[in-house]
Amino acid sequence: MKKGFILITLFSCLFSLAACASFRTKSPSLSVWPSKITSLQGVAELTVLWKDIKHSGEISIALQYPDVLSVDLYGPFGDTAFTLKRTGDSFTLRHGSRVETDERKFYELFHITTDDFLRDITMHGPVRTGADGTLRMEREAYTVIYSINENENKICWVSPDGKLCIKFLEVAFNGERDIEDKNRDRGM
Repeated sequence: MKKGFILITLFSCLFSLAACASFRTKSPSLSVWPSKITSLQGVAELTVLWKDIKHSGEISIALQYPDVLSVDLYGPFGDTAFTLKRTGDSFTLRHGSRVETDERKFYELFHITTDDFLRDITMHGPVRTGADGTLRMEREAYTVIYSINENENKICWVSPDGKLCIKFLEVAFNGERDIEDKNRDRGM
């Protein structure tokens, strides 16, 4: 009897986790992705294969073009492993107990300025359609590739140093109600 109760409880928990995981894999549709973004709030998967860095994990991201950026990278147990905050002239990059306030550290790591990173995500720049049909923006040291369609919404920075990709799982743009309001409407 006790083993049966434990098995039922275990399967119920696994089913609940699977249901939550399957909900989070849906990407926003192309119809809601604006051509120029002034504000964005979202949850995404981050994949980094850059020089000696190999990492993937979930991030929350919020931005207000042209100068506000907030990124939190979460570890395997949901704890914040890395935080980047930029507001106007203020910059903070936090990794564990280490704190950097020099914005050049971000550039030294990725060869992307935070200004360009904001412009790239918000599509403020010369976005063109490539030969393969993807949207792309050519920068001096890297190319931004936008895979924005009904199957996924992913932005990748590709350079000789590697690749950094953000695949959005949930996102709200330009004054849309935030994600918590959308989830509340869905009964979550």
